[in-house]
Amino acid sequence: MMTEPTPPTNNDSPVDAPPDAPPDAPPDAPPDFSPVDETSDIAGALPTTSSGSGVSSVAGSVKRSTRTSIDPFGLRTLIISWCLWLLVSWSITLAIGATVHAVRWVVFSAVFGLMAVWPALRLSQQLPGRHAHAIPNAVGGVDYVVASPRVRVLATMMDWVCLLLVFQVVVWPLMLVGRWSIEQTLWLDLAVVFWSLLTAVLVGLGRVLPFTRGAGVRVGAMLLCVLLLLGEPAWMAISGVGFDTAGAEAVGEGWRVQWQMRISPLQALWELTTTIQPYDPSAWRPTILSTAVAAGLGLLVLVGMALRGDPEHPTGPGSAG
Repeated sequence: MMTEPTPPTNNDSPVDAPPDAPPDAPPDAPPDFSPVDETSDIAGALPTTSSGSGVSSVAGSVKRSTRTSIDPFGLRTLIISWCLWLLVSWSITLAIGATVHAVRWVVFSAVFGLMAVWPALRLSQQLPGRHAHAIPNAVGGVDYVVASPRVRVLATMMDWVCLLLVFQVVVWPLMLVGRWSIEQTLWLDLAVVFWSLLTAVLVGLGRVLPFTRGAGVRVGAMLLCVLLLLGEPAWMAISGVGFDTAGAEAVGEGWRVQWQMRISPLQALWELTTTIQPYDPSAWRPTILSTAVAAGLGLLVLVGMALRGDPEHPTGPGSAG
């Protein structure tokens, strides 16, 4: 005899959970603030090939590109290279001349590094990798979002501050070797600071403009840096202006400069590194202070351009900032 099965009651029937409900999730769970790997996020958004190797290969190239090829010369490498530059300069000048003359050439070597070598490096370098990130584009490739202008300006000024801090460790001990007074060393240091700041402003202007991804603006900024350092003495040497050879022969010198340079720092540095004491640096105070005013105004313009800025634009892997 067969018995009719009784229908299940509400208490006996299983209740199916919605498929998208989180399993046993606490109602008020705190948000997860653990760090996220940006490379893995990029890889998840990239298309996958049939073999399954497309994501890993493209993601690997993204990671290598953003950390290696775009940033071959970071800030730490710059500082180490700058220390080696100063050390080698001191060694060479000691080998070819007396100690009192070596201190002068070390200062000139440092100024050449600050006003010529460093601008050439940064204006010819691609955008640092720590200031750019990669995003997948619509065709399956990878685009690079360049840093905002304020980040590029901040990176340039950070370079300048670090280079100047290392220079302070060099110039003040040279006071003992060169037998300079404290006032003379102070004005020498201020001359290097303000002229190098003006150079840093030119480098920043070459990197902050929206179309710096082309070479024209960077070449123009580098040309201005070279003219700031060598333009005035080159013009004097070519034109003969400022040299009094007749009066110099009376005192037994080959030539004597009658023109006080106001754009290039070379003459001011030559005078401020003299070992003849006592020396009064007051003749160069107006030139150094006017350079400080020009550098300050240029810095204000640079900061204003950086704050106004331009939105971040996706560019190709070969773009520079």
